[in-house]
Amino acid sequence: MFILPINEDGYTGRTPYVIAGLAIVNALALAATYILSSSQTVFAHYGFIPAQPQALTVLSSMFLHAGILHYVGNMFFLWMFGYRIENTFGAWLFAFVYLLCGFGASGLHYLINSTSTIPCVGASGAISGIMGCYFVLFPKSKFDLEVFFLRFHVTSIPTHAHGAIGVWVVEQAVLGMLTQSFRFSSTAFWAHVGGFATGGAITLIVLLVAPQIRERGEQPFMVRHVKGAIHDTYGNALPNAQLELHCPSGEVVNAATGAKGRFALDKLPDGLYRYIVTRPGWQPVHGRIVVRKKTRYSVPIRIKMAEQLVEDTVPPKSQAAATQT
Repeated sequence: MFILPINEDGYTGRTPYVIAGLAIVNALALAATYILSSSQTVFAHYGFIPAQPQALTVLSSMFLHAGILHYVGNMFFLWMFGYRIENTFGAWLFAFVYLLCGFGASGLHYLINSTSTIPCVGASGAISGIMGCYFVLFPKSKFDLEVFFLRFHVTSIPTHAHGAIGVWVVEQAVLGMLTQSFRFSSTAFWAHVGGFATGGAITLIVLLVAPQIRERGEQPFMVRHVKGAIHDTYGNALPNAQLELHCPSGEVVNAATGAKGRFALDKLPDGLYRYIVTRPGWQPVHGRIVVRKKTRYSVPIRIKMAEQLVEDTVPPKSQAAATQT
Protein backbone atom coordinates (compact mmCIF):
# COMPACT_ATOMS: atom_id res chain seq x y z
CA MET A 1 0.00 0.00 0.00
CA PHE A 2 1.20 3.52 -0.73
CA ILE A 3 -0.26 7.02 -0.42
CA LEU A 4 -0.09 9.75 -3.06
CA PRO A 5 -0.91 13.39 -2.12
CA ILE A 6 -2.57 15.32 -4.97
CA ASN A 7 -2.74 19.12 -4.84
CA GLU A 8 -6.22 20.58 -5.45
CA ASP A 9 -5.61 24.25 -4.61
CA GLY A 10 -6.09 25.46 -8.22
CA TYR A 11 -3.29 28.00 -7.84
CA THR A 12 -2.60 30.32 -10.79
CA GLY A 13 0.54 32.45 -10.89
CA ARG A 14 3.50 33.52 -12.99
CA THR A 15 5.30 31.12 -15.31
CA PRO A 16 7.75 29.02 -13.21
CA TYR A 17 10.88 29.40 -15.32
CA VAL A 18 13.18 27.62 -12.85
CA ILE A 19 10.92 24.56 -12.81
CA ALA A 20 10.80 24.55 -16.60
CA GLY A 21 14.60 24.81 -16.70
CA LEU A 22 15.01 21.96 -14.21
CA ALA A 23 12.67 19.76 -16.25
CA ILE A 24 14.70 20.43 -19.41
CA VAL A 25 18.09 19.86 -17.73
CA ASN A 26 16.88 16.63 -16.13
CA ALA A 27 15.49 15.43 -19.47
CA LEU A 28 18.79 16.15 -21.21
CA ALA A 29 20.70 14.34 -18.47
CA LEU A 30 18.37 11.35 -18.80
CA ALA A 31 18.89 11.24 -22.57
CA ALA A 32 22.66 11.56 -22.18
CA THR A 33 22.68 8.71 -19.67
CA TYR A 34 21.51 6.27 -22.34
CA ILE A 35 23.08 7.85 -25.43
CA LEU A 36 26.65 8.47 -24.24
CA SER A 37 27.16 5.48 -21.97
CA SER A 38 25.39 2.81 -19.92
CA SER A 39 23.30 3.96 -16.98
CA GLN A 40 25.33 1.91 -14.50
CA THR A 41 28.56 3.59 -15.63
CA VAL A 42 27.03 7.07 -15.35
CA PHE A 43 25.54 6.33 -11.92
CA ALA A 44 28.87 4.96 -10.66
CA HIS A 45 30.68 8.16 -11.70
CA TYR A 46 28.04 10.83 -10.99
CA GLY A 47 25.65 9.27 -8.47
CA PHE A 48 26.07 9.97 -4.75
CA ILE A 49 27.78 7.03 -3.04
CA PRO A 50 27.67 7.35 0.79
CA ALA A 51 30.87 5.31 1.22
CA GLN A 52 32.65 7.83 -1.04
CA PRO A 53 30.95 11.18 -0.25
CA GLN A 54 31.73 14.09 -2.57
CA ALA A 55 29.99 17.46 -2.90
CA LEU A 56 30.10 17.29 -6.70
CA THR A 57 28.36 13.93 -6.84
CA VAL A 58 25.68 15.23 -4.45
CA LEU A 59 25.00 17.96 -7.01
CA SER A 60 25.20 15.78 -10.12
CA SER A 61 23.02 13.06 -8.59
CA MET A 62 20.10 15.51 -8.37
CA PHE A 63 19.88 15.57 -12.17
CA LEU A 64 20.11 11.83 -12.84
CA HIS A 65 17.18 9.41 -13.08
CA ALA A 66 16.89 5.65 -13.33
CA GLY A 67 14.38 5.79 -16.19
CA ILE A 68 11.58 7.68 -17.89
CA LEU A 69 8.99 6.78 -15.22
CA HIS A 70 11.34 7.94 -12.47
CA TYR A 71 11.83 11.23 -14.32
CA VAL A 72 8.13 11.80 -15.09
CA GLY A 73 7.09 11.07 -11.50
CA ASN A 74 9.63 13.48 -10.06
CA MET A 75 8.77 16.26 -12.51
CA PHE A 76 5.08 15.82 -11.72
CA PHE A 77 5.76 16.36 -8.01
CA LEU A 78 8.10 19.26 -8.77
CA TRP A 79 5.38 21.02 -10.74
CA MET A 80 2.63 20.22 -8.22
CA PHE A 81 4.50 21.71 -5.25
CA GLY A 82 7.11 23.93 -6.88
CA TYR A 83 4.77 26.10 -8.97
CA ARG A 84 3.39 27.98 -5.98
CA ILE A 85 6.70 27.96 -4.09
CA GLU A 86 8.62 29.50 -7.01
CA ASN A 87 5.94 32.20 -7.28
CA THR A 88 6.35 32.84 -3.56
CA PHE A 89 10.15 32.78 -3.27
CA GLY A 90 11.06 34.15 -6.67
CA ALA A 91 13.32 32.41 -9.18
CA TRP A 92 16.72 32.90 -7.53
CA LEU A 93 15.71 32.02 -3.97
CA PHE A 94 13.70 29.04 -5.21
CA ALA A 95 16.70 27.66 -7.13
CA PHE A 96 18.97 28.16 -4.09
CA VAL A 97 16.52 26.47 -1.71
CA TYR A 98 16.03 23.59 -4.17
CA LEU A 99 19.77 22.87 -4.23
CA LEU A 100 20.08 23.18 -0.44
CA CYS A 101 17.25 20.69 -0.01
CA GLY A 102 19.08 18.29 -2.30
CA PHE A 103 22.17 18.53 -0.11
CA GLY A 104 20.06 18.07 3.03
CA ALA A 105 18.47 14.96 1.53
CA SER A 106 21.85 13.43 0.69
CA GLY A 107 23.12 14.39 4.15
CA LEU A 108 20.51 12.34 6.02
CA HIS A 109 20.89 9.47 3.54
CA TYR A 110 24.64 9.52 4.24
CA LEU A 111 24.21 9.55 8.03
CA ILE A 112 22.01 6.46 7.94
CA ASN A 113 23.81 4.60 5.11
CA SER A 114 27.41 5.79 5.49
CA THR A 115 28.92 2.46 4.40
CA SER A 116 26.68 1.92 1.38
CA THR A 117 28.35 1.61 -2.03
CA ILE A 118 25.07 1.86 -3.96
CA PRO A 119 24.80 5.10 -6.02
CA CYS A 120 21.86 7.31 -5.08
CA VAL A 121 20.31 9.28 -7.96
CA GLY A 122 17.21 11.36 -8.53
CA ALA A 123 15.65 14.74 -7.82
CA SER A 124 13.18 13.40 -5.26
CA GLY A 125 15.23 14.53 -2.25
CA ALA A 126 15.31 18.14 -3.45
CA ILE A 127 11.63 17.96 -4.44
CA SER A 128 10.78 16.62 -0.99
CA GLY A 129 12.41 19.78 0.34
CA ILE A 130 10.05 21.88 -1.78
CA MET A 131 7.21 19.87 -0.24
CA GLY A 132 8.59 20.91 3.15
CA CYS A 133 8.42 24.56 2.06
CA TYR A 134 4.82 24.07 0.97
CA PHE A 135 3.96 22.34 4.26
CA VAL A 136 5.09 25.40 6.23
CA LEU A 137 3.76 28.12 3.92
CA PHE A 138 0.33 26.82 2.88
CA PRO A 139 -0.98 24.37 5.50
CA LYS A 140 -4.65 24.90 4.57
CA SER A 141 -4.33 24.23 0.84
CA LYS A 142 -6.76 21.61 -0.45
CA PHE A 143 -5.39 18.12 -1.14
CA ASP A 144 -6.67 14.65 -1.90
CA LEU A 145 -4.94 11.61 -0.45
CA GLU A 146 -5.02 8.88 -3.08
CA VAL A 147 -4.60 5.46 -1.46
CA PHE A 148 -3.31 2.57 -3.58
CA PHE A 149 -2.80 -1.11 -2.88
CA LEU A 150 -0.20 -2.40 -5.30
CA ARG A 151 -1.44 -0.86 -8.58
CA PHE A 152 -5.08 -0.63 -7.54
CA HIS A 153 -6.69 2.61 -6.42
CA VAL A 154 -8.46 2.07 -3.10
CA THR A 155 -9.94 5.44 -2.12
CA SER A 156 -9.57 9.24 -2.15
CA ILE A 157 -9.52 11.19 1.11
CA PRO A 158 -10.07 14.98 0.92
CA THR A 159 -7.81 16.85 3.33
CA HIS A 160 -5.38 19.79 3.59
CA ALA A 161 -1.64 20.20 3.13
CA HIS A 162 -0.77 19.38 6.75
CA GLY A 163 -2.74 16.15 6.62
CA ALA A 164 -1.69 15.03 3.12
CA ILE A 165 2.00 15.90 3.31
CA GLY A 166 2.22 14.88 6.96
CA VAL A 167 0.90 11.38 6.18
CA TRP A 168 3.31 11.13 3.24
CA VAL A 169 6.32 12.04 5.43
CA VAL A 170 5.35 9.49 8.07
CA GLU A 171 4.97 6.91 5.30
CA GLN A 172 8.48 7.70 4.01
CA ALA A 173 9.97 7.36 7.50
CA VAL A 174 8.22 4.01 8.09
CA LEU A 175 9.33 2.70 4.69
CA GLY A 176 12.83 3.93 5.44
CA MET A 177 12.94 1.93 8.69
CA LEU A 178 11.56 -1.16 6.98
CA THR A 179 14.13 -0.85 4.20
CA GLN A 180 16.91 -0.57 6.78
CA SER A 181 15.70 -3.74 8.46
CA PHE A 182 14.60 -5.94 5.55
CA ARG A 183 16.13 -4.33 2.41
CA PHE A 184 12.84 -4.71 0.55
CA SER A 185 13.27 -1.58 -1.60
CA SER A 186 16.06 0.30 -3.39
CA THR A 187 14.37 3.68 -2.85
CA ALA A 188 16.27 6.17 -0.63
CA PHE A 189 13.34 6.95 1.66
CA TRP A 190 15.50 8.71 4.25
CA ALA A 191 16.66 11.13 1.57
CA HIS A 192 13.01 12.16 1.17
CA VAL A 193 12.71 12.77 4.91
CA GLY A 194 16.01 14.70 4.98
CA GLY A 195 14.98 16.90 2.07
CA PHE A 196 11.58 17.58 3.64
CA ALA A 197 13.14 18.57 6.98
CA THR A 198 15.64 20.84 5.23
CA GLY A 199 12.95 22.61 3.21
CA GLY A 200 10.75 23.13 6.27
CA ALA A 201 13.64 24.51 8.33
CA ILE A 202 14.80 26.87 5.57
CA THR A 203 11.25 28.19 5.12
CA LEU A 204 10.91 28.93 8.83
CA ILE A 205 14.16 30.90 8.69
CA VAL A 206 12.98 32.80 5.59
CA LEU A 207 9.71 33.70 7.36
CA LEU A 208 11.64 35.02 10.37
CA VAL A 209 13.70 37.28 8.10
CA ALA A 210 10.93 38.27 5.66
CA PRO A 211 7.47 37.32 7.02
CA GLN A 212 5.77 39.22 4.20
CA ILE A 213 7.03 36.73 1.62
CA ARG A 214 4.08 34.43 2.38
CA GLU A 215 1.74 37.00 0.79
CA ARG A 216 3.40 36.56 -2.61
CA GLY A 217 2.05 33.03 -2.82
CA GLU A 218 -1.47 33.73 -1.61
CA GLN A 219 -4.19 31.95 -3.56
CA PRO A 220 -6.07 34.29 -5.90
CA PHE A 221 -9.86 34.28 -5.89
CA MET A 222 -11.25 31.88 -8.55
CA VAL A 223 -14.64 33.21 -9.73
CA ARG A 224 -17.04 33.44 -12.66
CA HIS A 225 -18.18 36.93 -11.78
CA VAL A 226 -16.43 39.62 -9.75
CA LYS A 227 -18.84 40.30 -6.93
CA GLY A 228 -18.61 40.13 -3.17
CA ALA A 229 -18.33 42.17 0.01
CA ILE A 230 -15.75 44.04 2.07
CA HIS A 231 -15.76 43.79 5.87
CA ASP A 232 -13.59 44.78 8.80
CA THR A 233 -11.77 42.19 10.91
CA TYR A 234 -14.89 41.79 13.09
CA GLY A 235 -17.18 41.03 10.14
CA ASN A 236 -18.87 44.44 9.95
CA ALA A 237 -19.71 45.72 6.46
CA LEU A 238 -17.59 48.61 5.16
CA PRO A 239 -19.52 51.02 2.90
CA ASN A 240 -17.76 53.49 0.57
CA ALA A 241 -14.66 51.31 0.10
CA GLN A 242 -13.08 51.69 -3.34
CA LEU A 243 -12.16 48.61 -5.41
CA GLU A 244 -9.66 49.30 -8.20
CA LEU A 245 -9.36 46.39 -10.63
CA HIS A 246 -6.42 46.25 -13.05
CA CYS A 247 -7.36 44.26 -16.16
CA PRO A 248 -4.91 42.17 -18.25
CA SER A 249 -5.39 44.69 -21.07
CA GLY A 250 -4.10 47.50 -18.86
CA GLU A 251 -7.53 49.04 -18.33
CA VAL A 252 -8.51 49.98 -14.77
CA VAL A 253 -12.09 49.38 -13.60
CA ASN A 254 -13.47 50.89 -10.37
CA ALA A 255 -16.31 49.98 -8.06
CA ALA A 256 -17.52 51.26 -4.69
CA THR A 257 -19.21 49.29 -1.91
CA GLY A 258 -22.77 50.10 -0.92
CA ALA A 259 -24.34 50.35 2.52
CA LYS A 260 -23.89 46.60 3.08
CA GLY A 261 -20.28 46.61 1.91
CA ARG A 262 -21.10 44.86 -1.35
CA PHE A 263 -19.67 45.41 -4.82
CA ALA A 264 -20.21 43.91 -8.28
CA LEU A 265 -18.51 44.18 -11.67
CA ASP A 266 -20.22 42.53 -14.64
CA LYS A 267 -19.16 41.20 -18.04
CA LEU A 268 -15.44 40.87 -17.32
CA PRO A 269 -13.60 38.50 -19.69
CA ASP A 270 -11.57 35.54 -18.43
CA GLY A 271 -8.13 36.46 -17.14
CA LEU A 272 -5.92 37.28 -14.17
CA TYR A 273 -6.74 40.62 -12.53
CA ARG A 274 -4.92 42.58 -9.83
CA TYR A 275 -6.93 44.60 -7.35
CA ILE A 276 -6.43 47.16 -4.60
CA VAL A 277 -9.06 48.12 -2.04
CA THR A 278 -8.80 51.49 -0.30
CA ARG A 279 -10.81 53.41 2.28
CA PRO A 280 -9.81 56.51 4.26
CA GLY A 281 -8.36 55.51 7.62
CA TRP A 282 -7.97 51.86 6.62
CA GLN A 283 -5.00 49.84 5.42
CA PRO A 284 -5.14 49.12 1.66
CA VAL A 285 -5.60 45.50 0.58
CA HIS A 286 -3.89 44.03 -2.50
CA GLY A 287 -4.61 40.75 -4.24
CA ARG A 288 -5.48 38.89 -7.43
CA ILE A 289 -8.65 37.55 -8.98
CA VAL A 290 -8.83 34.85 -11.65
CA VAL A 291 -12.01 35.07 -13.72
CA ARG A 292 -13.01 31.79 -15.40
CA LYS A 293 -16.48 31.42 -16.84
CA LYS A 294 -16.11 27.62 -16.67
CA THR A 295 -15.46 27.63 -12.92
CA ARG A 296 -17.85 25.11 -11.39
CA TYR A 297 -18.70 27.18 -8.33
CA SER A 298 -18.56 30.96 -8.10
CA VAL A 299 -18.10 31.84 -4.43
CA PRO A 300 -18.53 35.57 -3.62
CA ILE A 301 -15.29 37.40 -2.91
CA ARG A 302 -14.87 38.35 0.74
CA ILE A 303 -12.17 40.88 1.56
CA LYS A 304 -11.22 42.00 5.07
CA MET A 305 -9.68 45.38 5.88
CA ALA A 306 -7.90 46.54 9.02
CA GLU A 307 -7.86 50.06 10.43
CA GLN A 308 -4.63 52.03 10.19
CA LEU A 309 -2.79 52.34 13.47
CA VAL A 310 -2.31 55.93 14.58
CA GLU A 311 0.29 56.54 17.28
CA ASP A 312 -0.59 58.94 20.09
CA THR A 313 1.44 62.10 19.74
CA VAL A 314 2.05 64.85 22.27
CA PRO A 315 2.78 68.41 21.05
CA PRO A 316 6.37 69.45 21.76
CA LYS A 317 5.38 72.28 24.18
CA SER A 318 2.99 70.09 26.16
CA GLN A 319 5.55 67.32 26.29
CA ALA A 320 8.21 69.73 27.55
CA ALA A 321 5.86 71.06 30.19
CA ALA A 322 4.99 67.59 31.32
CA THR A 323 8.70 66.74 31.64
CA GLN A 324 9.40 69.79 33.83
CA THR A 325 6.59 69.13 36.33
